[in-house]
Amino acid sequence: MRDEGNAYARKLLTAGVAVEHVCHDGMVHNFHAMGAILPQAQLVLSQIGEQIRRAVEK
Repeated sequence: MRDEGNAYARKLLTAGVAVEHVCHDGMVHNFHAMGAILPQAQLVLSQIGEQIRRAVEK
């Protein structure tokens, strides 16, 4: 899924869509749902929240 996500982000950028794409190397798919056991998940959920906050404030 990583490769597909990277390709999708490139296509969006090429089409002029604002994209903030982050790849979390070494993480399993859907790791963000494991916040109770993975510190990386807690971090990414915080980052997602910040991205949403910035998008809504525009």
